[in-house]
Amino acid sequence: MKNSFLHRSLMRGVSVIAFLLISQSFFYAQEKIYASSETHSVTGLLCGFSSIDSPGKAVGNNEIDFALLNIPLAAVCRAELNLSFPAATTKHFRKVVIGIGRPSAALSVDLLGGVTVESFLGTTSNNDSKIVDNTMLKIAQDPKQGIIEFTPTKYFDKIRITLNGGLLGLNNGLQVFYAYHTPGKFTKCGNPPLDPLYYYPFDGNGEELMSGYNFVTNGVDFQPNSMVCGSAAYGSAATAGASMSNPVIPSKQPSSETYAFWLKTDDLGAWEKAKFRLNTISGVMITNNYEFMSGLVAVVEKDDLNDTFTQQSIDRNTLTHITMVWNSEVKSFCLYKNGENASCDVTYTQPFVREGSISLKGAKIDELIVYDRALTATEVKSLACSYGILPGCTSASTASKVAPAKKETLIVSPNPSQGKITLGGNILLVGSDISVLTAAGKEVYRSKFRSETFELPSSLPGGVYIVNVQTRNGETFSQKIILSR
Repeated sequence: MKNSFLHRSLMRGVSVIAFLLISQSFFYAQEKIYASSETHSVTGLLCGFSSIDSPGKAVGNNEIDFALLNIPLAAVCRAELNLSFPAATTKHFRKVVIGIGRPSAALSVDLLGGVTVESFLGTTSNNDSKIVDNTMLKIAQDPKQGIIEFTPTKYFDKIRITLNGGLLGLNNGLQVFYAYHTPGKFTKCGNPPLDPLYYYPFDGNGEELMSGYNFVTNGVDFQPNSMVCGSAAYGSAATAGASMSNPVIPSKQPSSETYAFWLKTDDLGAWEKAKFRLNTISGVMITNNYEFMSGLVAVVEKDDLNDTFTQQSIDRNTLTHITMVWNSEVKSFCLYKNGENASCDVTYTQPFVREGSISLKGAKIDELIVYDRALTATEVKSLACSYGILPGCTSASTASKVAPAKKETLIVSPNPSQGKITLGGNILLVGSDISVLTAAGKEVYRSKFRSETFELPSSLPGGVYIVNVQTRNGETFSQKIILSR
């Protein structure tokens, strides 16, 4: 197993450790699962000078060390590097990211025309081998480095990188720095938080695209281009209504959960009311047909009939985004309308776990997304705004802001420093911009990333400074450092 990315220096002294613990700011990113083992082979004719050097360096989260796939120009050979992950994926839309480079020449799609990537589940190929093209290759600011991205359509636990001979020179092999998979975009509309538990687009059926927890449908009319994204599920008021359900309670029952969807009810006149009901897995019921209540209600039913509920008004024939957040830690649930105006209550008891189901009569639903965590109010707003439909949304509220399961950190050492600084942690430094500011915010140093260790100008006086690293993905990580001179 490799060391953390670029972390070459140990922090020395109790005072330095205490300072870092106090001053360190944590910045969060999506979960990354790095490859944990490898196998490799070189096969073909005239392969005497072909090799895969240091293949183990492509394993783990150290993004600086690399394996080198090297085939002479005239050799009719192929080099295969198989990178396996700790376990098979259990959700779809997991994006694979492979860090690549060349020692002394720029990358290009034409150059990588002989490089293929492929995913496997065990020893079985997913039959998705593809030549790296311009939709997969992203060149870094340093043109000798970049990443390959692709999203397998099936579950996988291994990827294979193949270099076919005759396409790279003897002294310009293909470097493979790392490989990981991470949650990827799962919907063609909007930019909701990544990595949901379930996702139902209702594009012609009740299929669940993340892990296959499909609905069985009864009387549902899937109407194309009628709501938000592709088709929507509709139950006509002219019939007994429609329903969708899965009688199997999933093995992964969320302790907290968030249900988000678009809803629109028909205007049926003064004496008839459209009916909508959604039963969540954790037991919260969302309905517009609850006893004497008007509008939409989230209800936790109890044995003593003293049900707990929250309420939101909804207008007929009006597209509305609804989010229900259940927080199991505090036994509270909130109902949001168009990403805001949360109506919340505390139930003090765990709802009854039940099968997920939806009933529709004179109502339609689209883009049902279920998260196995309680989204924050900021995330709920971001989710509702991400489709570009609702008024009153700013650009800042339309970006996906999901709280991830894994954090990325920047470590600066030694701290205090006499001028030489080493950057560590587990963020991607390749292609980043580094700047140093005074405590008052004045920039006194700026450079492109070239090495994890750099020297501050000797003209800088001692004092407290802020080291900023802006990655090529636009994320900024900051640490305080004491310059002692």
